[in-house]
Amino acid sequence: MAGNFTLPSTFLLTVLLTVGLAFFIRASIKERIETLEFKLDQDLATIATQFTTHFQQRAYRLVEPDTVIPSPEVADLDPVEADPVEADPVEADPVEADLAESHRLIFEGVVAPSLFMAIFLSSLAAVGFLCIALVLVISAPQWPWLWFSIPLLSPLAGVFYWKGAQRLERVALAFAPGPGGSSGHWVTVTGHRDELTALRQAFRIPRPQGSH
Repeated sequence: MAGNFTLPSTFLLTVLLTVGLAFFIRASIKERIETLEFKLDQDLATIATQFTTHFQQRAYRLVEPDTVIPSPEVADLDPVEADPVEADPVEADPVEADLAESHRLIFEGVVAPSLFMAIFLSSLAAVGFLCIALVLVISAPQWPWLWFSIPLLSPLAGVFYWKGAQRLERVALAFAPGPGGSSGHWVTVTGHRDELTALRQAFRIPRPQGSH
């Protein structure tokens, strides 16, 4: 009696795993916009020059300077230590949203898809389709060639990712002077999570306490 439920339950679990895989593939092209805030103890011109150099090296271009920032008096600028804020990076509105700080810079760049991720997603899809094919072969063995052709659809997962991941990304930087006329400026960066991670590493910005 129990054997009568083995195949249907296996098929149901396989379908559920495949649905989860489909959502995972879809999430691979989702924009993960976050906001990072920290303080730098330098003048505005120096900070703006450092960030402009950083994002230009990452194939971004400056598209919207909100104010004209004069050139710094020093030519050789090294990344500086920054003070983290207590709050974790949080989900934020798109960078097109109005920023209420006194100075702003916006960069644009085309994000290139990852070949490794495309191959990885295609491999996951192949495993999922193969599991479904095996269950279908057991339940309907008269068409094995049809069921074993299902894994041939797995490269579509890589194509889906490749087309969806290549898009125009924007990074917005807003600068505000320290409270009470104190030295340095607060910097608010809004952009993709990967860009915030690269920025944190380049400028040695510590992670806020409690973040993972």
